[in-house]
Amino acid sequence: MLGVFLRGDATNRIAWLSVLALIVTSVLLLWSPSAATQTAFQSLYVVDQFAVFLKVLVLIGSALTIIMSLDYIARENMRRFEFPILLLFATLA
Repeated sequence: MLGVFLRGDATNRIAWLSVLALIVTSVLLLWSPSAATQTAFQSLYVVDQFAVFLKVLVLIGSALTIIMSLDYIARENMRRFEFPILLLFATLA
């Protein structure tokens, strides 16, 4: 909603807020207590050290993608705040 109300140059603000959200999520994942392997939904969802590592890897990759795309968005004059939000939703999936 912030991008809608800021109208003009909201792309950079939304992009950096998205990067901040991804970094905070990575830190929270790394600080979570993970003493043993945990399962849910009849072992369809597994949380262990390797799963946490891969989640952090995907979050860092998404944050780097947003940062690297800022120059391209400015160069191609695609000032749309939806791109970082779509990348966040893709990461969430």
